Amino acid sequence: MFRGTLPSGYLGIAMISKSLSRSYISSRYRPSLSSRCAALRTMATLPRLPVPDLRKTLHGYLQSIQPFLREDEARGYSLFDASYAKRVQWADDFEKGIGQICQRKLHGMSFYHASTISTT
Repeated sequence: MFRGTLPSGYLGIAMISKSLSRSYISSRYRPSLSSRCAALRTMATLPRLPVPDLRKTLHGYLQSIQPFLREDEARGYSLFDASYAKRVQWADDFEKGIGQICQRKLHGMSFYHASTISTT
């Protein structure tokens, strides 16, 4: 939840989007109970997906941010090499630190739950 003051105009947008999400959007596009049950039955028959390797995930992240960093450099914000080196360092720190803990927890969740994305 946002805390603090909003510029004028944002409050009205927030109130409209909140009321839309509660009434029109949620009731109109909410799947019926029978379709949700059918989806759950289908999910039970699907094979479990493996937990992705952390190193491969971080490599994919670093590859995916390169176009954005090059665009920033083209606009004069920061040099690509310095920005990319900073992201590589962040990814290495994550992999050696909390990333290992998260990866172990994901492996544990995958043993007990069919999906590591949503356990509800």
